[in-house]
Amino acid sequence: MSDFANPKTNREAPRRVSRNTTSIARPARPVLGNQAPIAKTKTVVSFLCLFDGLRTPSIRRLVRKPRTICNNPLLTYDPSFYAPSSTKALSDLYMTSINCSCEIAVDPSVQTVLELLRKHATSIPPHRVLLHYFGHGCYEPTESNLYFFSDDRLRYKPFKISNLLHSCACPIVIVLDCPKAAILSKMLATKRDTFAFFACAANEKLPSSTSAPLDIFSSCLFQPFTIAMWYHQQNNCNIFSREMKDSQLKNIKFLKMFLNAILESICFDSQDSATFEMFTRDPAIGVMFRGFALAQRVMMMYNLHPSTLPELKPMMTNVLWKYWDLAIDTCATLPEQTAKEVVFQLFLKTFMTYPKIGHLPLFSFFMKIPEVHEENAYQLFTFMDSAPDFAEAATRTDLPKAIISVELPSAVSLTILAKLMAISGTSPFLSTSPTYFAVSDDPSVVAAGMIALTVASHLSWQPAFKKLAGLCIDHANECAPFSLLLFGTIMDKSSGTAYIDDFSSNITSLLEDSRDDIRASAVYALSCSKNPVVVEYFSKMIDDRSPVVRLQVLYALLMTYQLIKDQGIFDLIDKLSKDSSTDVRNHFNILKPNFMRVKSGMNSNQISASNPIIPHLIESLKAVNFEQRFDSNVFNIKFPKIEGKSASTLENKMPRIGAFSFGKPA
Repeated sequence: MSDFANPKTNREAPRRVSRNTTSIARPARPVLGNQAPIAKTKTVVSFLCLFDGLRTPSIRRLVRKPRTICNNPLLTYDPSFYAPSSTKALSDLYMTSINCSCEIAVDPSVQTVLELLRKHATSIPPHRVLLHYFGHGCYEPTESNLYFFSDDRLRYKPFKISNLLHSCACPIVIVLDCPKAAILSKMLATKRDTFAFFACAANEKLPSSTSAPLDIFSSCLFQPFTIAMWYHQQNNCNIFSREMKDSQLKNIKFLKMFLNAILESICFDSQDSATFEMFTRDPAIGVMFRGFALAQRVMMMYNLHPSTLPELKPMMTNVLWKYWDLAIDTCATLPEQTAKEVVFQLFLKTFMTYPKIGHLPLFSFFMKIPEVHEENAYQLFTFMDSAPDFAEAATRTDLPKAIISVELPSAVSLTILAKLMAISGTSPFLSTSPTYFAVSDDPSVVAAGMIALTVASHLSWQPAFKKLAGLCIDHANECAPFSLLLFGTIMDKSSGTAYIDDFSSNITSLLEDSRDDIRASAVYALSCSKNPVVVEYFSKMIDDRSPVVRLQVLYALLMTYQLIKDQGIFDLIDKLSKDSSTDVRNHFNILKPNFMRVKSGMNSNQISASNPIIPHLIESLKAVNFEQRFDSNVFNIKFPKIEGKSASTLENKMPRIGAFSFGKPA
C-alpha cells in the first residue's frame, strides 16, 4: 500500500500544497443536503470478491461459498475464466433497476481497483458513482480496510478506506455486502456527500443458514420484488408452493408496481421530511432507499441489522407490511379486476378511518389505476381541501407526475395537480409533457385542466403552451373563467396576437356575467389580447360592484393606453384613486409613480407582470374549501399581499410559471 501513498498517484496530494493565492480564495467544499447541482448516479463499479481458497482449510471452519449474485447464478469462480453470462446478468440488473451502466471486476487486485476508481470516479462531468462490494469470499473488513487480491493473486491485501475515498473525486454511494459491513461507517462518514448501505452490523456476519442466499442484501436493494415474494413464501409454506412462479399470479404487473408504492410509503412514513428528500433526490439512491426498507424486514428473520449512512430509522415493523401480505394473498386467490378493487377498498376504508400523512404515496399509485382513478382522486381531494397539512405533505410525493401521466384524468385529479403546484410553487411540466385533458369531451375536465395549465404557465413558461390558446377560444364560454385566465396568461407570456379578433368577439358577453370571477377574468383576457376596440367595454365597468373586477379594469386601462395613447384613459383611471376598496386603492398608489412612464411608452409587460389576478388564483387554490369557490367565485378570498414597490420592481418579483392541466371537483 506504500505505492498508493505516492503523491504521483494520490489525487488529494495537490490539495496539501501550500499556495497563498489559491488557499484564500478556495471555495468551501459542499455539505450534504446543501449541494448545487445535485449529483446523480451515472455509473456502477462492481467488485466481486468471491474466491475463498487462500485461507487454511479446516473442519472447524464452516464456510458458505457464494452461489449467486443478486439472484443470478455464478457458473464458475475462476477469476480468469468467469462466466460472461453472469457478468451480463449483473449488468442488465443495474440498467433495469437504476438505469446505470457498470463495469465489473471479479476478484480484482488493489491495482485494478485503483485503476477503476480513477477511470470512473472523476469529477467531470459532475456525477455520482456507485461502488458495489461483494465481499462473500475474502477477508472480513476492519475499521479502516477492505481486502482485495495482491497483484499476483497469492494473498489478500488490505486497501485503506481513506485511500479509496481520496481516489474518488466525485461523490460516491457504496454498497457493502460483506460480513461486519458497518465497521467501516466511521471512516466513510469522513467524506462529505457520501451515502452507504451496509448489509449487517459491525459485529455480525452474513446469513449462515442455507435457506438464505449470501447476497440477500444486494438482492433486496436491486431486486425487491423477487425477494419480497421469496420472503412471503418462506413465511407461508403451508399456503403457497415453494416453486410459485410469476405465471401463478394473475396480477403480477399490478403487484410489482404496488410493492414499489408500499416501499415508498413506508419510507415516507418512517423518515422525517429532510431525510426522505435527501435519499430521493438521486433516483438511483431512491431505488436503493426503498429496497433497504425491505432489507430491514427480510434480514431481521436472520437476526441481522443492516444500516445506512446517513442513518435511517427502523422500518421493519411498519403496519404497511401487513397490507402488503394481504395484497399478495388477494392477488393470488381472486380474479384480476376483483383483486384490484379489493386491495384499493381495503386501503381506502383504512385511510378514511385512520387518516395518516405517511400513506399519501399510495394515493399516487392508485391514481394510475384506471379502475379506481376517479374515486381515489375524489377522496384525496376531500382530505387535501380541508386539511392544509395533508396538502403540504402531498407536495413531497410524486403525485403531480402521476397525474400528468394519466391518459384519462378526472376533473378532480387535475384540481389536485393545480393545488399541489400552487402550494409547492413548482411545476412538474416540461415542454414535452402531455396535455391529455385537451381532448376530453367533458367540459369540467377541460376547465380543470385549464386551471392547472394556468398555474403551470405562471410558474414556468414553456413556448409549447401557446398552442393551447385555440383550446381557450373553442371553450371560451363553457369553461369560463378558467379559459379566460389561461388565454390571458398565454398571451402575456408569449406576446401573442394570433387569436385576438375571434376571442374578443366571443367573450364580450361574459363582461355581464353574474359571477364576479368570470367578469374579472374576461377583463384580464381582453387586456392581454391587445385589441384597442375593447377600451369602450372597460370604461363601462369602472363602477362594477366587485373590487376584483375594478382592479382588473385599472390594469386593463393601463395596458390599453399603450395601444391608443388616449389621455381620456387616465381620466378614467383617476376615478379609482378614491375607490371604496382598500385593495384597489393600494394597487392604484403602487402604480401611480409609473403613470408618467406609461405615458412615455413604458413596456406593457412591466404592468402585466404586477397584475395580481393569477397570484390571487394561486392563493385561492392554497386555501381550504376551494371546491366551494370553484362553482361560485374562485377569487372569494383575500387579495394576495402586496408591497409598496413600483411595477417595474414587481415584475422581477413575480415568478413566471410552467404549463399544463388543472382540476375541478366532480
